[in-house]
Amino acid sequence: MKKKLSILLAAIMVLTTLCVFSTLTVSAAGGWDGTTANIKWYIDGGADKGTSYTIKTEADFAGLALIVNHRTSPIWYDADGKVVAYDTEPENAASLNKLTELDASEKSLRCFDGKTVTLGADLDFAGKAFPTVGYLTSWQGTFDGGNHTIKNVLINKDSVAGRPDNKVYMGLFASFFSDGGVQKLKVSNLTLDIAVENGYTYYVGGIVGDVQNNGHLTDTSIDGMTIKLSPAADGAKAANIYLGAVAGIYRPATAGTDMKNVKVTGYKENFTYTGEVKMHESKVYGITQNGAVVAEDCSVSDKPASGGSTGGSTGGSTGGSTSPSTGDLLTSGIAVSAICLAGVAVCISKKRKQG
Repeated sequence: MKKKLSILLAAIMVLTTLCVFSTLTVSAAGGWDGTTANIKWYIDGGADKGTSYTIKTEADFAGLALIVNHRTSPIWYDADGKVVAYDTEPENAASLNKLTELDASEKSLRCFDGKTVTLGADLDFAGKAFPTVGYLTSWQGTFDGGNHTIKNVLINKDSVAGRPDNKVYMGLFASFFSDGGVQKLKVSNLTLDIAVENGYTYYVGGIVGDVQNNGHLTDTSIDGMTIKLSPAADGAKAANIYLGAVAGIYRPATAGTDMKNVKVTGYKENFTYTGEVKMHESKVYGITQNGAVVAEDCSVSDKPASGGSTGGSTGGSTGGSTSPSTGDLLTSGIAVSAICLAGVAVCISKKRKQG
């Protein structure tokens, strides 16, 4: 009897151990669920009165996007900082904490104007729709990547849903305004999936769709980037697209060093739409307005960071095609108004066949 009991206890211990390890494995591998947002880092940093914050998880980043995109809305969150509701008061509001709504005159506070958000750890979004920051407003602060990596990023229509007009801003950040910018950030395995709809204008870049005023990008890299372009369900063929590996459109207020040490490696395009689509395209940014952009030590290549394909040609010229071939697509150290990390100064109308 004792022997049988010992065997039974041993079996229970083994099963319990297996269950514990199984649970830990599932939790570790599961990562971000694609919806959870957390703003504890914002509350702990002084909320609207703070000037410096640190985020460390994918849910924290989703919380950043929520705060910026719904900058004047109330946000309800639990004791752990997990967002429960925003805009509309939930039934259990009495048991929750609340980040109150802002007056329209204070909205720049939640666009992080004059503030810094630092990334304190690597993030893995596991191919789920990425929570783009600023697609309903703009990013006006400094995002310091701390030399950490954001990887396995998918930016698609679900990342930027809800704008009331026919403009779509796609990137990790939708737009920079005022002194908004990014520095010391690494991005790995990024996919931009553009479903073209009739009559829409798209501003598409790996880091940001639209840069205005004194927006800036420094010490930032993307390794492994694919841009997909396909018709939406309605079979749209008429659209206007500003496309760049890093920024879709760049319109600085004044001349200056707007980009410095920005590198893209492993750049690929997968365009499967048919018909006429107006493309404002180059390798670093799609087009410039209001004068030249100064880019120092910036480059885009279809070769991966570790090496890969060899040979090839340099990327395009004003008014010309900039479709990638192999090798270095762009290397810049000059004032650019036509070709760089965002595009050409003349509208290029291209027709690409299916496949």
